[in-house]
Amino acid sequence: MKISEQFHSPSIVLLTNLFFSLFLFFSPLYSGINGPGDIEYWQYVSFEQTLSEKSAFFYQTELRFADNVSKPYFTYIQGIYLYSPTPNVSFGPGYRQILFRSDERGWRPAYSPLVDIIFNGDLGCWKWIDRSRVQYVMTSERNFWVYRNRLRFIIPFSCWSFSFDDEVFFVQWRGFAQNRFSVGPIFQISSNVSARLFYLLRHIELPDWRVNHVFGCYLFFKF
Repeated sequence: MKISEQFHSPSIVLLTNLFFSLFLFFSPLYSGINGPGDIEYWQYVSFEQTLSEKSAFFYQTELRFADNVSKPYFTYIQGIYLYSPTPNVSFGPGYRQILFRSDERGWRPAYSPLVDIIFNGDLGCWKWIDRSRVQYVMTSERNFWVYRNRLRFIIPFSCWSFSFDDEVFFVQWRGFAQNRFSVGPIFQISSNVSARLFYLLRHIELPDWRVNHVFGCYLFFKF
C-alpha cells in the first residue's frame, strides 16, 4: 500500500477526527497554567542520527502550551547518546536545556544532565519499551534529583500502530510527584519519518495534586 493510500484510509481519518474532536470538547473547561483541569498541547520533534550499528545520537525539542492552549510555558532542547550492546538494551548520557515559566514569574532557565537505560522486547505481536531516566535538575532556586520510569506498549496494525504507556516521577524531597498515562496512534509516514498523536492524562503535585488533559503530536525523523 502506498503512503498516500494509507493516509486516506477510513481508519486513519476516523482516528484523526476523533483526536481533534476530543481536543475541542475539553478545551473550554478550565484555564491557568497547570491549573486544575487545564488543557494543554505538547509538540515534540525528535531526530535520530545513526552513528554505528550499536550507537546513535538523538536530538529532541519540545514546546508546551497551557491555559487552554493559549500560552507557551515550557520548552527544551535535548541531546542523548545511546549505546546498544544488544538489540534489547540501550543506555547513555544526555543533557537538557530548559526554559519554563508560571503565571507569577517570567521565563526562567533550568539545566539537566541525565542518563537513560532502555529495555525493549516482544510480547506476542505486541512490542514493549521500558525506559528509566535519572535527571539532575538545576534551577536558580534549588537543585534536585528526578527518577522517572515509562513503560510503553505498541500494537501494530496493517498501516498504523496503537500505543499506550504510563510514566511515574519521583522527585528528591517530595517522593512520588507525577504520573502520566497516554494513548494514541502511530503513523509510519515513510521509512524514516513517523508521527504519534496522543492524549495524555497527567496527575501532578504543584504542591496540591492536580489533573491536566494534554493533547500532543510527536514527530520523529531518522537518518
